Amino acid sequence: MRPKITGQLEQDVSEIYERAGYGTPSELIRDAVRRRVSELKEEYDFSISEGSSPFNYEIRHHPQAELIMLDLEPKRESDLKMKYRTNVGNNYVELLTPSTTYRESDICDRFEDTDGIIEAKFTTEPQIRFKIDPNTQRPFIEIVQTTFETLSEAIGTDPPEKTGESKENQLEAAVKQYADPL
Repeated sequence: MRPKITGQLEQDVSEIYERAGYGTPSELIRDAVRRRVSELKEEYDFSISEGSSPFNYEIRHHPQAELIMLDLEPKRESDLKMKYRTNVGNNYVELLTPSTTYRESDICDRFEDTDGIIEAKFTTEPQIRFKIDPNTQRPFIEIVQTTFETLSEAIGTDPPEKTGESKENQLEAAVKQYADPL
């Protein structure tokens, strides 16, 4: 990885690296990155489990829309299924468990007042999509835990247990405790 430093930041680095005791501008930049990564690792240290969820996941960041998307899709081997249905011009997606069929409102309405979640909806992929506010003051781990606890409660399953220590990317690691990549 070779980030490009330009403009005012490049000028600032060039002016200060020697006074700060660094041999080259690159040494200053590497040290700054190491320190920030270390801070983030400490800040986002939390437990994860080893994939006991019936869901796979995908995380996408949309900078233009200032949104983070968390998409959940039932694993093929799980008892959960999502089906796209058409009935007299009315298209919808259902989440099916062995004992119950859920419509979008049965699940997604539970997230209306969840801090950090802008929207929850079923998509035609079919998936459950959560739009997460990246500017929320609430830690992502709490948002993800609340999401999976609420979802587990809605469909009558136990939320996955948290085990082990990890210092990975906060959101992705939080989701890994509940799901596997798509």
